[in-house]
Order: sequence, then C-alpha cells, then structure tokens
Amino acid sequence: MLLQGIIVLLLLLSVYHFVYEFLIAPTLLQKASFRLFQLRDEIRRRKIREVDDFSNETYFFLEDSINSAIDNLQCFTLSFLLESRKKLQHSEDLRHQLAEMNRMLDQDPQARRIYVSMLRSVLNAFAINSGGWLPYLFPVLIIEWIFRGTFL
Repeated sequence: MLLQGIIVLLLLLSVYHFVYEFLIAPTLLQKASFRLFQLRDEIRRRKIREVDDFSNETYFFLEDSINSAIDNLQCFTLSFLLESRKKLQHSEDLRHQLAEMNRMLDQDPQARRIYVSMLRSVLNAFAINSGGWLPYLFPVLIIEWIFRGTFL
C-alpha cells in the first residue's frame, strides 16, 4: 500500500512538473516579457518626446537593463541569485557602479519608477522559474513550520 502511494505521488509530481515547465511557466514568462517590452517602449517614447530633458546616460542605462532582462528571463533562478550576490559581495567595482546607478535614478523619479517596474518583472520571472520546485519544497516548509512552533 505504501509503495503504491509513493508511485502515485511520484506520477502526480511528474505530471505537475511537466505541465508547469512546458505550459504554465512559458506562458507566464511571456507575459513578463510583454511587460518588459511595454517598459522599453515607454522609455523610447519618453526619449522621443523629451529629447533634451531625458539624459542619454539614463536612457541607455534603462534600455540596456530592460534588454538584458528580456534576454535572460528564463535564467533568473536561485543559483543565478546566489551567484550574483557572491559577485556583489566580492566586487568593489560592481558596488561602485550600483551606487552610481542609484544616484542617477535618484535624479529622475520617472526613471526610478520604470526601473522598479523592471525589477518587479525580474522578481516575477524568478518566482515563475522557481515554481517547479514548489511541490518539493512545500512539505519541507510545513515540517519546518511545525518544528519551529514545537521547539522554539
């Protein structure tokens, strides 16, 4: 009986994983990429309308960031996040570049809003790309929650 239950569970997990990875995740990633296309179109329209007021540095930074996000949507995973964090901790130059970028965005609230929207889409892609692991992690999180309540 236990063996049959395990086989059924594994079969259900494999069906879930197949459906999620080949149907649900690509559809959700496409929606995220469409949102990024909208943001890119928004900064391009703004550059056309405000040729003198919208700095080239800010425009090119936002366009490059959005284009990179579009190109790498399927790459935003836990391993990518951990690798990026390690690079950020060990690279003074990268931290300096991020500080410069932050100062540039502080001068333009509309550019900051667009950048934050782009980051939300990237975070959404991270969640989508990690969604295949949810059924495997959910029992672990429940057990951790139970033990935390029992022993802490």
